[in-house]
Amino acid sequence: MIEEAWTEYRGWAKRARILQSSARRWARISFVCSGLAAILGTTAAQVTGGSVLGRALAFLAAIVAAVTPVVGREILSADSEGRRIRARATAEAIKSECFRFAAQIGAYAGSAAKTAFMARRDALAEPAERAGLMPLVDPSPEQGDARCPPVPLTAEWYRKNRLDEQMRYYANSQLENEQAATQLRTISFASAIVAAILGVAGSSFGQEWFAPWIGVMTTITVAVMAYGLLDRRQYLAASYGAMAMRLSRIKETFSEANVDLASLVTTTEDLLQSEHAAWLEQMTRTVTKPAKLESGDIEEADHLSAPEPARSVRN
Repeated sequence: MIEEAWTEYRGWAKRARILQSSARRWARISFVCSGLAAILGTTAAQVTGGSVLGRALAFLAAIVAAVTPVVGREILSADSEGRRIRARATAEAIKSECFRFAAQIGAYAGSAAKTAFMARRDALAEPAERAGLMPLVDPSPEQGDARCPPVPLTAEWYRKNRLDEQMRYYANSQLENEQAATQLRTISFASAIVAAILGVAGSSFGQEWFAPWIGVMTTITVAVMAYGLLDRRQYLAASYGAMAMRLSRIKETFSEANVDLASLVTTTEDLLQSEHAAWLEQMTRTVTKPAKLESGDIEEADHLSAPEPARSVRN
């Protein structure tokens, strides 16, 4: 039974990865169009009036400028990021339930465990299905998925394959987001310096053609910052770092060989669940137009599980 539930998790996770790829693709196109329109428009204005090159550049600038809001509307209508958040929340909620079921805790401790497990998975998937989302087919490989918890679950297996893996994920993700935030701040600073140099050059050499490029640099800087989501990166770096520390404390608390499995699993999964609630609030605040997510839809979700190798869907 745990294998079927794990397959459900994989299917929802695959759906989330597809939606994330779509959202990133459209955002990338919008970013390129915004910068290209500013560059082409400014270049066209500075080419000798009436020349074929000037008219061609102006024509291209007009096309890109016209396409940019269309792409923006596509991002809003597709709402891929908000839908991705919902799909990922559903996947991680089911995944968390798999660990609770394997540990036979809570509603899964009695004779009605299987019935309760199936009912819980149905309840977790229902809001996403009601919103028009369905999991994709992503069965485990023939040799099985090593991350799938065995039944019965042992404390040693859980510490190694769930707790330690989560700690590694948080530590790596903290570093990744810190580096991304640093790069975005560097780009912003460099763009401001270039804009200042252009302004000084224009006034010093009496060349009017410098001035329009200040606007181009400003446009590109704003587009980079919006595309890179600096605020989100900073939040995730701090949040991931705090979670890595909290999980290490849980591991320290439950380090004994004869540790109580129920307490270990409950403490870890509840921590991840509470962190996910904070993550979800922040994520829905930093998407362009997130899908409406109800708190009851993801109450057991664990968005911060370690992703499959080379198939991460988080951001």
